[in-house]
Amino acid sequence: PRKRLRKAITTKQYFWLTSWITNAGIYKQDELDQDAERLRDFYLNEGYVQVQIGTPRVLPLPDRIGFTIVFPIMEGERYTVDRIRLTGHTIFSTAELTEGLGLHEGDIFRRNLLRQDITGLTDRYGERGYAFVDIRPQFVPHPDTRGIDLTYEIREGLPVMVREITIEGNDKTYDKVI
Repeated sequence: PRKRLRKAITTKQYFWLTSWITNAGIYKQDELDQDAERLRDFYLNEGYVQVQIGTPRVLPLPDRIGFTIVFPIMEGERYTVDRIRLTGHTIFSTAELTEGLGLHEGDIFRRNLLRQDITGLTDRYGERGYAFVDIRPQFVPHPDTRGIDLTYEIREGLPVMVREITIEGNDKTYDKVI
């Protein structure tokens, strides 16, 4: 997995042949902070909901020419989805809403799929005119079973109505034709 972790971050090792072109291997403190966040995202997308990424340590090499960068990581346990519930929905049935979800019971919990599910649910409501639907995921981890109960709390709000359409700059035809 080290190779996958290295791909997840933007800080790269110096390579004499290409680094002078790409700036790979050049020390940038702000990149290290963002890389720690990228590693956190990587682990959350792999089901490690209790992952902890420490502050990166920069250790000088004995020859004083370069650095070794260490990202302290405590993975924790990998979690799966035990149960998915939807609450607060009246426009759609539960079956209609769950049919397009990326996360399913028994799957590894992945935060990127959770985000996709929220976007998909929001889009589905938007197609029915509910432009301001609010979907809030609530999850309860169970450390003993390494499972998560996931609830999508849906606040539908009111449908949005178009009250007036104004056409400006039309000189050739009557507005009612358009």
